[in-house]
Amino acid sequence: MKSCKLVHGTATLPLRKAGPNGYLRKYIDEPDTIDFFALYVHDTEQIAYISAKEAFESCPGSTRLVFRVDPPKNNQEQGVRFLSDYADFEGVLRDYEQRA
Repeated sequence: MKSCKLVHGTATLPLRKAGPNGYLRKYIDEPDTIDFFALYVHDTEQIAYISAKEAFESCPGSTRLVFRVDPPKNNQEQGVRFLSDYADFEGVLRDYEQRA
């Protein structure tokens, strides 16, 4: 479970955590220990459920995923992750059960 506040209409899911001595490392170091992430957005009280597989595969070189809460000013939709598309908890569980 992660939480964040909106910044310019976006919510960010960090894909790294603090390790020993305060250094940061990516969760991808432990792909078999994480099934999915839950991201709580304080400002809107929304919760998004993101499968770990999708998070790691969709941006392998990044340390965060960014989700739009407010529509983009240029109305772009292609390649944009909308937080509302990840509100289905049962859907992420269904996807996980199919892989298991």
